[in-house]
Parts: sequence; C-alpha cells; structure tokens
Amino acid sequence: MVSPLIVVIAITYFAYWILEFLLARPKNFPPGPIRIPIFGSYLYLLLRDVKHFYVETQRWCDKYNSKVVALFIGSYNAVSVNDLEGIRRVFLCNDFDGRPFPYSVQLRSWAKRLGVFFTEGPFWLEQRRFTLRYMRDFGFGRRMERLEYIIEDETKLMIKLIEEGTKNPYNAGLVKDGRLIYLPEFFAAPFINSYLAVLTGHPLPEESRPILRKTTQSSILFQLAADATGGIISILPSLRYIFPKLSGYHGITKGHEALMDLMRDIIKQRKNRGFTETEGFIDFYLNEMKARKEAGGYTTFSDDQLLLIVADLLMPASSAVQSQLGMLVERLIHNPEIQDKIYNEIKTVVGSGRLPTLDDRPNLPYCEATLRESLRIDTLATLGVPHSTLVDTTLHGYSIPKDTIVITNLWQMHHDEKVWGDPETFRPERFVTEDGKGLAKDQSLPFGLGRRVCAGETFARNTMFLIYTGLLQNYKLTVPEGHPLPDLNDRLNGLVISPKDFWVKCIPRK
Repeated sequence: MVSPLIVVIAITYFAYWILEFLLARPKNFPPGPIRIPIFGSYLYLLLRDVKHFYVETQRWCDKYNSKVVALFIGSYNAVSVNDLEGIRRVFLCNDFDGRPFPYSVQLRSWAKRLGVFFTEGPFWLEQRRFTLRYMRDFGFGRRMERLEYIIEDETKLMIKLIEEGTKNPYNAGLVKDGRLIYLPEFFAAPFINSYLAVLTGHPLPEESRPILRKTTQSSILFQLAADATGGIISILPSLRYIFPKLSGYHGITKGHEALMDLMRDIIKQRKNRGFTETEGFIDFYLNEMKARKEAGGYTTFSDDQLLLIVADLLMPASSAVQSQLGMLVERLIHNPEIQDKIYNEIKTVVGSGRLPTLDDRPNLPYCEATLRESLRIDTLATLGVPHSTLVDTTLHGYSIPKDTIVITNLWQMHHDEKVWGDPETFRPERFVTEDGKGLAKDQSLPFGLGRRVCAGETFARNTMFLIYTGLLQNYKLTVPEGHPLPDLNDRLNGLVISPKDFWVKCIPRK
C-alpha cells in the first residue's frame, strides 16, 4: 500500500509543476495571459474567437497596459506587437528576419523550407534576390509597358463581361444580365492572368476562365482554413485524423494542392517548349537552374523550389487582392459621394475616351488616396506574415529570446486613434494634402516594410489602381434592388480577411 506521505508529496510536486508551467516565462518577457499545458495561450482564442485574433490581442494590450504582449502558441514562445513604432522595429531590424515553421506551413512544402515566404538565412536571401531581380524585368516590381497593356486588356474584358452578361457559359455565376457582377470573385481573373503573364510572358485566353475560377476558389479555401498563428493543427497535428475539416487540414491541403497543380502544369509546359526564348520568370529560373547543375556543387535552385516560389506569390494574386478590391467596393457603395469624387477626378484628368493609366496616377491623388484608405481600414493580412527572432533581442524594453514567434498586429496599428484620429471612418482625405493636389505622408504598412516586405506590393498596388479606376470611370456601383447594403463588420477571417460574396449593380456613367 502506498504511503499517504508519498501521495501528498506527489500531489504537491505535480501542483508545483503545473503552477510553474502556468506562470513561468523567460526573464523580462512581456506581460500576457498564463499558458495552459499543450495549448499555451491559444486555448483562450479557442474559447473566445480564434478568427479575430487581432482583436483579442489588443484586449490583452489594454489589460496589461503594454504595447507588446506575450503569447504561447503550444510550446512556442510568441509575442504580439500592436503599435507603429514596435511594428516598424520588427520590420526593419534584422534580428526579426526569421520565419517560424509550424506544421500548417510544412503541409504545403513537404516539411521542407522552400519558397520565399517561410524560408530564412542565406537560402532565402539568394532565392529572394534572384526572384525579385528577374520578376522585375516582367513588371512585377516596377513599371513595364507590356504588362500595363495586359492589365488594360483585362479591364476592357471586365467591362465587356458587364455589358454582355451571361453571353458566355464560362462566366455563369460571375455576371448577370442587367450589369450585375458577383464580388469579390469577379475581380480574380484579371489579377491571376496578369501574374501569369509575369511568369510566362502570356496571359491565359478568355476561354480559360474556368481554370482561373477554380484556382481562385482553391486559394480562398486555403486562406480561410489557415491563420497567421499556425492554428490548432500546428499544436495538435493528430487532430487532422479526427477533425480534418474543423482543424483546417482539409482546407489547407486541398486548397494548396489545386494551386500547385496549376503551377506544375505551367512549369511543365515551359520545360517542354525548350529554352529557345526567355519570355517570363519561369524561363529565367529554369535556365539558371540548368546552368548551376551543369557547373556542379551545391545549389539552392531546384524544381521544388521553383514550384513553391510561384505558388507563394500566386496565393495573394489569386485571392487576397480581389478580396481587397471587394472590400473597397463595399466601402464605396456605403459612400456614394466618394464614388462621385473619384469619377469627377478621372473625368477631369483622363476623360472618357480611354482608360486611366499609371501615367495618370500622379494627377489622380484622390483615386490613389481612396485605395490607400481601403488598404488601411480593411487591413487584408490583419497579422501580416509572422516573423521569428534569429538572435536574442529586445522590443519596447522587453527581452525577446531567439526563436520567438513575433506577430505584427497590422489591423490594430491601422486602427490606432493616436495615429489616425478617427480610424473607424472611411476617409480618403487623410492621405491627401490640404490643397488636394498631392498625397500626404502615408504611415500605413499593409504590405510590411524592410527586407521582408511583400514581394508583390508594386504589382498589387498598380494592378488594383488600374482595375478599380477603370471600373469607376465607367460605372456607379450600388446594390441591386431589394438587396441590403453589405455588412462592413461581417468578414470571413483566416490568413486574410475577405468580404462575403455579394452582388453589385453597375450603372453606366454615360
């Protein structure tokens, strides 16, 4: 029979261990909630609202009176930084240039660090440098006349679809007679096709729209199943066998595999055509990979790496950017007077005989300011892409150990009253100078900053500007008769936020 003394000692030891686990944290670590065995702080999110992580962490900042709060995602140390100064330090200091590698990320890269989003160190530096260098040549990071023509053609096709309605079967469900369009999916094809033109030199023909729609739907499936913390599946990977949908496993794997299938087919086509002419980024990469393999020795270039690079960048091009434009349209429907200001500026500067171009952009400050205000108030990637510390470092006077996950709460920073005054008001004028002729200082960081800035920022900003101004030049947007105004607070949340699907009526301006 076990001695009662031994039982008391065992219970006391176990209680002490639990208490130490709950309260223990690295020396001078930021304040935050206690951690729970297995889950860490993530259990609080599950019990409250895991999809609104960006709101919950601000509550913790208010509770602990701190600009940065400690989290524990499973067994990992993590912090969330919520203010402009702290977020800028994370983006600009090399100490924070690492990337976490949770199970949810491993699922999409065969448990290898590949691509550009979730790699780090010399491998990431070499691959990112090459990727940006040669994608720029095709308009991804700088202006390129040929890509602008492609975007112009996509905008004209978009207007043609609005006018023709359901004439073509492959547009069924996207447009209806009476100039009705289904958002945000209606915007997807122009962005994907423009991105494919960067990769291959050529957009897909109009009859390929079903492929682009499938890609968009798959990308959205992935985005909604994942989140910036890695999710419950990264804490308990075995849940994928018990709750494949609830854990996010189904959405992550099915959604990402569809994107990979499209990219595999495109890369295969480029390989089969040989290397007679370099027409896009994929050709440059294949040529470089071939040359390095022939030279012998170690190389970071591989088929899998190419596949993950193009898939990394396809994800925002196929779902995120169209979601941003969808939310912009929601704001414009709620604020028709802003639509009129946009139209009047375009009418004065551009007229009606041609579409707006990037040459017009400096003379369309209100149009640009409206896009910037949309990127601020409806922060697409609410928590950005998580960083991790490469060394022991500091943040707001706190000690942040090496390998700590660092989450940048961009949504909160973009809604900080100290920075924006009236952050909940959709007011493009905040980005315009007092005389209305130029752009004021922009403190928003929707694409990040520094070496980890989103590689597709220039491409996304340029393409969104051209497509949305082309649409507003020709139409006034409203809801169809009998439809309620979109609910601006009813968003789909995941890796990015997105509006729920809704119909929009396009009323011709002429």
